[in-house]
Amino acid sequence: MAYKYYGDYHMVKGRSNEAMKLYQKAIELNPSKPDVLVSIGWNKINLGDWQNGVNEIKEAISMSYRPPGFFHIPLAVDAFRRNDYETSLKESEIIFNSGDKRGIALSLAAAIKLNRSDLVTRYTEAYIDYRKDDLANPFREISNVLKTPKVLKRLAETIEPVLK
Repeated sequence: MAYKYYGDYHMVKGRSNEAMKLYQKAIELNPSKPDVLVSIGWNKINLGDWQNGVNEIKEAISMSYRPPGFFHIPLAVDAFRRNDYETSLKESEIIFNSGDKRGIALSLAAAIKLNRSDLVTRYTEAYIDYRKDDLANPFREISNVLKTPKVLKRLAETIEPVLK
């Protein structure tokens, strides 16, 4: 797993090509490790290859008995990017229901786009409770590893009016 973790370090630093080399080494050593496939998928998305990145992540999910919620973050973001708000909500609720608070803002954005006032209220309250003193930059944690500023900006702009 050292190659995977070092690859993650490079990905967070924006060195996607270096990260990919390390992920390839990690997958050679342990081809049945879904976490590595998720990192490869996130990295491909960061390089602009959404389709192949999403496919890697879906493969990792299918390999996992009980995949962690964070595996679904890029799937929720991708669905939002494609204006598929139903799928974005479904994926982000998986994240939220797993206990991962990063799913709250994603769920809120999808609920707003779907005009689901019941869910907008639920996720607005959850978000305010979670981020009490720091409502700014709701996708900060996600932006550390998912380097898609246009999509993240669109997500933030979607939820900004209900947080004021």
